[in-house]
Amino acid sequence: MKKLIFVSTFLFFVVSLFAQNNNYLSLYRQSLYYFDLNDYGKALTFAEDAITDKKRQSQYELELLGKSLSSNAVKSAGDDITQVLKILEKRNEKNSIAIIQKYIKLKGIDFFDN
Repeated sequence: MKKLIFVSTFLFFVVSLFAQNNNYLSLYRQSLYYFDLNDYGKALTFAEDAITDKKRQSQYELELLGKSLSSNAVKSAGDDITQVLKILEKRNEKNSIAIIQKYIKLKGIDFFDN
Protein backbone atom coordinates (compact mmCIF):
# COMPACT_ATOMS: atom_id res chain seq x y z
CA MET A 1 0.00 0.00 0.00
CA LYS A 2 2.85 2.38 0.84
CA LYS A 3 4.44 1.71 -2.54
CA LEU A 4 1.20 2.54 -4.31
CA ILE A 5 0.90 5.85 -2.46
CA PHE A 6 4.53 6.68 -3.14
CA VAL A 7 4.27 5.86 -6.84
CA SER A 8 1.02 7.81 -7.19
CA THR A 9 2.51 10.85 -5.47
CA PHE A 10 5.68 10.63 -7.53
CA LEU A 11 3.75 10.43 -10.81
CA PHE A 12 1.58 13.38 -9.78
CA PHE A 13 4.65 15.55 -9.20
CA VAL A 14 6.32 14.45 -12.42
CA VAL A 15 3.22 15.23 -14.46
CA SER A 16 2.81 18.57 -12.67
CA LEU A 17 6.44 19.50 -13.31
CA PHE A 18 6.16 18.56 -16.99
CA ALA A 19 2.97 20.58 -17.36
CA GLN A 20 4.57 23.63 -15.75
CA ASN A 21 7.64 23.42 -17.96
CA ASN A 22 5.54 23.41 -21.12
CA ASN A 23 2.89 25.89 -20.05
CA TYR A 24 4.34 28.62 -22.27
CA LEU A 25 3.87 26.38 -25.32
CA SER A 26 0.22 25.89 -24.49
CA LEU A 27 -0.24 29.63 -24.04
CA TYR A 28 1.53 30.31 -27.33
CA ARG A 29 -0.69 27.82 -29.16
CA GLN A 30 -3.74 29.47 -27.65
CA SER A 31 -2.53 32.84 -28.91
CA LEU A 32 -2.17 31.42 -32.43
CA TYR A 33 -5.64 29.91 -32.22
CA TYR A 34 -7.25 33.21 -31.27
CA PHE A 35 -5.17 35.06 -33.86
CA ASP A 36 -6.52 32.74 -36.56
CA LEU A 37 -10.04 33.55 -35.30
CA ASN A 38 -9.25 37.27 -35.66
CA ASP A 39 -9.69 37.74 -31.91
CA TYR A 40 -6.57 39.85 -31.58
CA GLY A 41 -7.22 40.94 -28.00
CA LYS A 42 -7.24 37.37 -26.68
CA ALA A 43 -4.35 36.46 -28.98
CA LEU A 44 -2.26 39.28 -27.56
CA THR A 45 -3.16 38.35 -23.97
CA PHE A 46 -2.13 34.73 -24.48
CA ALA A 47 1.05 35.77 -26.31
CA GLU A 48 2.04 38.10 -23.46
CA ASP A 49 1.32 35.34 -20.92
CA ALA A 50 3.46 32.92 -22.95
CA ILE A 51 6.35 35.40 -22.95
CA THR A 52 6.04 35.96 -19.21
CA ASP A 53 5.94 32.23 -18.51
CA LYS A 54 8.95 31.54 -20.75
CA LYS A 55 10.90 34.28 -18.96
CA ARG A 56 9.98 32.71 -15.61
CA GLN A 57 11.13 29.29 -16.78
CA SER A 58 14.37 30.70 -18.19
CA GLN A 59 15.06 32.53 -14.94
CA TYR A 60 14.52 29.30 -12.98
CA GLU A 61 16.93 27.44 -15.27
CA LEU A 62 19.51 30.21 -14.96
CA GLU A 63 19.33 30.22 -11.16
CA LEU A 64 19.50 26.43 -10.94
CA LEU A 65 22.49 26.21 -13.27
CA GLY A 66 24.17 29.09 -11.45
CA LYS A 67 23.97 27.19 -8.18
CA SER A 68 25.11 23.92 -9.72
CA LEU A 69 28.01 25.41 -11.66
CA SER A 70 29.31 27.54 -8.79
CA SER A 71 30.82 24.64 -6.84
CA ASN A 72 34.59 24.23 -6.86
CA ALA A 73 34.34 20.69 -8.26
CA VAL A 74 32.45 21.90 -11.30
CA LYS A 75 34.71 24.93 -11.74
CA SER A 76 37.72 22.61 -11.76
CA ALA A 77 36.27 20.86 -14.84
CA GLY A 78 36.83 24.03 -16.84
CA ASP A 79 34.85 24.73 -19.99
CA ASP A 80 34.53 21.14 -21.17
CA ILE A 81 30.80 20.42 -20.97
CA THR A 82 31.31 16.65 -20.98
CA GLN A 83 33.49 16.91 -17.88
CA VAL A 84 30.95 19.22 -16.24
CA LEU A 85 28.18 16.70 -16.96
CA LYS A 86 30.24 13.89 -15.40
CA ILE A 87 30.70 15.89 -12.21
CA LEU A 88 27.01 16.81 -12.11
CA GLU A 89 26.12 13.12 -12.53
CA LYS A 90 28.38 12.20 -9.61
CA ARG A 91 26.64 14.87 -7.54
CA ASN A 92 23.23 13.58 -8.69
CA GLU A 93 22.09 16.99 -9.94
CA LYS A 94 19.44 15.66 -12.28
CA ASN A 95 17.64 18.95 -12.93
CA SER A 96 20.83 20.71 -14.02
CA ILE A 97 21.78 17.77 -16.22
CA ALA A 98 18.34 17.80 -17.83
CA ILE A 99 18.63 21.52 -18.62
CA ILE A 100 22.08 21.11 -20.19
CA GLN A 101 20.96 18.07 -22.19
CA LYS A 102 17.91 19.99 -23.40
CA TYR A 103 20.16 22.68 -24.87
CA ILE A 104 22.55 20.12 -26.33
CA LYS A 105 19.57 18.53 -28.08
CA LEU A 106 18.19 21.89 -29.26
CA LYS A 107 21.41 23.68 -30.18
CA GLY A 108 24.04 20.95 -30.50
CA ILE A 109 27.21 20.39 -28.53
CA ASP A 110 28.94 23.27 -30.35
CA PHE A 111 26.58 25.64 -28.52
CA PHE A 112 28.82 25.14 -25.48
CA ASP A 113 32.03 26.00 -27.41
CA ASN A 114 33.80 22.71 -26.73
